[in-house]
Amino acid sequence: MRRHSRTVSALRLAFLAALSASLLGSCFVAGGGPNPWTGGSVAKGAAQDPAASDGRGAPPARPAIAAKAGTALLIRGSARERGLPFLGQNALETLTGSYILAGDDGAPAEIDLWHCAEPLIIPAAWSPRSCPGLPAGFVLRAAPPAAALAGIPLGRALWVLEAASYRIFMSLPAEFGGACRFAAALGERFEWFRRYAAAPSDLSFPALLEYGP
Repeated sequence: MRRHSRTVSALRLAFLAALSASLLGSCFVAGGGPNPWTGGSVAKGAAQDPAASDGRGAPPARPAIAAKAGTALLIRGSARERGLPFLGQNALETLTGSYILAGDDGAPAEIDLWHCAEPLIIPAAWSPRSCPGLPAGFVLRAAPPAAALAGIPLGRALWVLEAASYRIFMSLPAEFGGACRFAAALGERFEWFRRYAAAPSDLSFPALLEYGP
């Protein structure tokens, strides 16, 4: 009888351990951890995926997220942090987030965002971008493509969406064909969220962003 009880208890413990591991894995993906598909930039203080840096060469498991063309899903954030990584040492207050979407080839791609409402002077070398559909009151600029910017991996571009009282910096694939549509949709939806936020602490990026085909 004692042997039977010990066997049942061991089975129960094994089942609970497996269930806990499954639930924790789901929470890590849905709760805004680092992008397990591309190993994209991770904000200071954000949780790291141990499988991505264990030295064994095995890629971390990908979440069951299917990015539909023309739709971006917020997978990390909105998180309040300090510092814009591409401006050197600074303690600017930011709101950060990352979207996953389908790239031009249909493969998953990531766009990282930093919202900053503190005064900034954008360098003159950042060139204006002409984007159809950009909401009134917004200006879009791009950092020089040859510039080496901290925190921005090679093969990615850095844009800034400027409004009268804030800026949203975007790190995105350099050749992404839907970048203008994404920026226009982000500007319109974020401004709506900002207008109706009861307090600055309530401000967030939209969980789902539809930017067209």
